[in-house]
Amino acid sequence: MTPDTTEEPSNIWNNHYGDLANDSTRNIRSTNWWESLVSSDFYYFPECDAIIRWSDITSALSETPNNNAPDDDGVCSEVWKLVASEKIPESKMTKIIHKIINLMYDSGEIPNNMDTRIVVPVPKKVDIKDPNKYRVISLILTLSKLLYKKIATKLAHIDKKYENLVK
Repeated sequence: MTPDTTEEPSNIWNNHYGDLANDSTRNIRSTNWWESLVSSDFYYFPECDAIIRWSDITSALSETPNNNAPDDDGVCSEVWKLVASEKIPESKMTKIIHKIINLMYDSGEIPNNMDTRIVVPVPKKVDIKDPNKYRVISLILTLSKLLYKKIATKLAHIDKKYENLVK
């Protein structure tokens, strides 16, 4: 459906993505809501209890592409990669990075200021007037990205080991 062309473009995008991201129940951010979905007879995976090691963080950093636009915090990935040469977190910066990522992982909570995403619409087809003809990319803060990568790696490892997912 093509929107009314008399409507302001910013309103069109705001309405389109606002509807997609609307969480009127606030459940998406609620740890309690997600925990209520899991039955009490769930499987326990000890791998989930292991802290995120510094080597995990530096490995994820090395996979981060160069020459990308800076995050919402204004820091580009090349700056973050400067700490990757430390084998163990010795500098104040590396200790802080390691601590923040593990605090987020252990608590399951990402601070609101670190959960900021910039959503950028990229046209899929020629008709740029229709918001439905766009795909969306989300620019995520590097620290959050590192955490997400490590969680994805752990989940893939657990699936490979225990064959949880139906193939």
